[in-house]
Amino acid sequence: LGLFLSAETVAKKLNISRSAYSKYEECEESGTITISSLAKAAEAMDCELVYAIRPKSRKNFSKIIWNKLLPVAIIHPWIVKCDPKKRVQALAFITKRLMSDPKFRKEQNWSQRANT
Repeated sequence: LGLFLSAETVAKKLNISRSAYSKYEECEESGTITISSLAKAAEAMDCELVYAIRPKSRKNFSKIIWNKLLPVAIIHPWIVKCDPKKRVQALAFITKRLMSDPKFRKEQNWSQRANT
């Protein structure tokens, strides 16, 4: 509707019947449409599908991650013994190591696949 395209026009671009396109709309409304079908419909309307997952709290992912990393990193022996002028670099190094540490990642229930 926002693009002023009729269902007939979009159905033609998808190479499907108007009634088949009505099924797309019904599935979209009920929340049962597949991402693949939604992407095809977006393409037919000369649009792109943007699919995102974000925390319900609307906090930034980086803030959520830092809330997990910081309490562990600031008590690390290197930070405690470190020259105060070099604490920022030490903290960056420690947090980077924590993010790639399989044991820490498992404790946080973070994916084992994302090791970057």
